[in-house]
Amino acid sequence: MRARLVFVLCMIALASVVENRDGSLWSAEALAQSSADDRTEAQAAFESGGFTNAARLWGQVASVETWAVDARINAAQAYLQADDLGRAMLYFKRAQTLDPRHSSVQVGLALVRALRVDVLDDENGLLPAVERLTVEVLSLNEL
Repeated sequence: MRARLVFVLCMIALASVVENRDGSLWSAEALAQSSADDRTEAQAAFESGGFTNAARLWGQVASVETWAVDARINAAQAYLQADDLGRAMLYFKRAQTLDPRHSSVQVGLALVRALRVDVLDDENGLLPAVERLTVEVLSLNEL
């Protein structure tokens, strides 16, 4: 019984301490304060037009607050403003895994998809012809 109590107390102590990037240990309270400071700094950077720095800071907040959808959305929007569509898509997708029906996530994903340059218009009308052929020849189970 005593061994279980010691084990539980050790687990609680370990859960309240997190390793920092430089290897030092932070308590949960210090980590929360750091995250709050990063949020404030990220918002200030975004408002001043430093979108790359804001995106980096929001990414740090998202890595600490693994449940925070808003941190991922804010990072994605900052990357979008910095014209980094790949990272914007990545953070919108990460936010989507946490909250698939969030309206900002859906709008952000649609915007990134619309702004992508790798999607070329079909000038020859080839895609609709292939689609008609596929629908006529193949059934849904064969696709």
